[in-house]
Formats: sequence, C-alpha cells, structure tokens
Amino acid sequence: MRLQTLLLAVLLFLLGCGDTSPVGRSSSDLDAIAKIYKQGGPKAAIEKLNEYLKSKPNDDLAWTILGNAYEDLDQNEKTEAAYRKALEINSNGFQAITSMGILRRKQGKYDEALAYYEKALAINPKYAQAYSSMTVIALKQEKDAKALEYAKK
Repeated sequence: MRLQTLLLAVLLFLLGCGDTSPVGRSSSDLDAIAKIYKQGGPKAAIEKLNEYLKSKPNDDLAWTILGNAYEDLDQNEKTEAAYRKALEINSNGFQAITSMGILRRKQGKYDEALAYYEKALAINPKYAQAYSSMTVIALKQEKDAKALEYAKK
C-alpha cells in the first residue's frame, strides 16, 4: 500500500523538505487528508483530494498524493495522469518524479523507471526511496553489483 508514501510526502512537506512552490497550502489540509487516507482508505482520500484540488489546483504534492491513492486502487491511467499533472506544475517535484518511477518499475519499464529515479536524485541526492527502488530494479535485472552499489547509498 502507498500509505507510507503518502505519509512520507506529508512529513517531507511539514519538515520543509518537499517542494517549496507557494501554493497556499496549510499543513492542516494535508494532515486531515492523511488521516482520512489512513482511516478510510484510498477511495475516501481521493474524494477529499479532488475537493481540495478544486480550490488549490496548483498543489503538486496533492496531485502526487492523489496519484498514490489511485495506485492503491490499481487505476494506472488515473495514477499516471495525476503524476503528470504534478510534474506539469512542478517539474522538480521529486515525490512525483519518484512516484512515476515506481509506477514504471511496476509496469516492468525499468529503463524509464531508472531515468525518473536519476532525475529525482539530481534534485535530492539523499532521497533514499529512489536508491531503494533502483536497488529493486538492479536485482530484478540480476545486476547484483549494481544493486549493492545503490543499496549502500
């Protein structure tokens, strides 16, 4: 489940590590949505996120979280559309970039996934989730030495 990704995205925002584009978002907005997601699941969160995005359509983090919720429901087209919208708003949003990489990895499009992870790492070189996902790809490709290299980072 992508609940961990949702909570990580909200935590990064609250700590000031997320994207810094001013969208008028308050931490309580996404905190409330995170609580709904945790208690009511992705369908309940999607409803609230769509409501939230009507008033704040340029909130790339909210679009990323929406994509994560759709991914939990295996709605790949809606997942990709939400991530693309997030990247259209903020091409440097490493949460959306990494989420798109995860989607591509799950689809078996490893080269595309790696390109997304490398872009995320160019923005945030310490983003552990990108290295973790790159490790998974290297293991799937039976590139053990490369997997170890990514894992050490």
